[in-house]
Amino acid sequence: MASIWDLPCLFVCENNVYAETTSTAYSMRVKNIADRPPAYDIPGVVVDGQDVLAVYAASRKRPTGPAPARARL
Repeated sequence: MASIWDLPCLFVCENNVYAETTSTAYSMRVKNIADRPPAYDIPGVVVDGQDVLAVYAASRKRPTGPAPARARL
């Protein structure tokens, strides 16, 4: 919906490589979560989740529509 309506929102995906007890290697076909948003015509970006300034800078550079950011931990 965010892509269809071009909503100005930021989706942050905090990735610690596990979903409960299952590794993402077993639950996803793609290796990088940031590769998934382009299927919805939304750009994806990867930032270091431990670097507060990098996360802030990535959030300031986002386009006018929806934008997901993957925070590596």
